[in-house]
Amino acid sequence: MTNSTTDTYGIKRKIISFCNKLTKDAGQVQTKFVQDMVYGLVKSKSVLLSNISDALIEPIK
Repeated sequence: MTNSTTDTYGIKRKIISFCNKLTKDAGQVQTKFVQDMVYGLVKSKSVLLSNISDALIEPIK
């Protein structure tokens, strides 16, 4: 049986490395935004901004 937490972190690492390739010439703020958006898209399985923000589980509304 595999550990789902380990799988989740592995997938997130792959997403982050993919986003870093996309934003290699961008600044830190833009890179973080792209990482959060792509991870939110994958996690929420939706393109709606409200669903993405819910999937990120941020403390702000």
